[in-house]
Amino acid sequence: MRVLAPALALVVLLAGCGDKTTPRSTPDTFGDECRPSQYETYVFGKVTDTSKATLAQANVTASALGHIHKIYAETDTRGCYAFDMPPSQYHDITATKDGYASKTAKSVEVERGDGRKVNFELGRA
Repeated sequence: MRVLAPALALVVLLAGCGDKTTPRSTPDTFGDECRPSQYETYVFGKVTDTSKATLAQANVTASALGHIHKIYAETDTRGCYAFDMPPSQYHDITATKDGYASKTAKSVEVERGDGRKVNFELGRA
């Protein structure tokens, strides 16, 4: 994971150059209960299966309504994810993992300086 950090930083740096997807998560830096400490305006949570077992390496994507640009994160070993969000915009947040049915939380809004917890429970596909 440490080797990927420079590559992720480069992707974030190039995000303003026409890339339609921006990585925003740094797994293993989350505080208690998956709450991040490094973001001002953020969405965070946990992805589990129907037995409440955590799902590592699940993908969580935020799509701003009416925009092409997406923000994404991958869950860590505890099933936690987090990403910073533009304030006062509505986003659909979707969790996916191979072998599981995806789930979407519709029209999630986060006010400036606030965080919003969005957990997902995925059933087998």
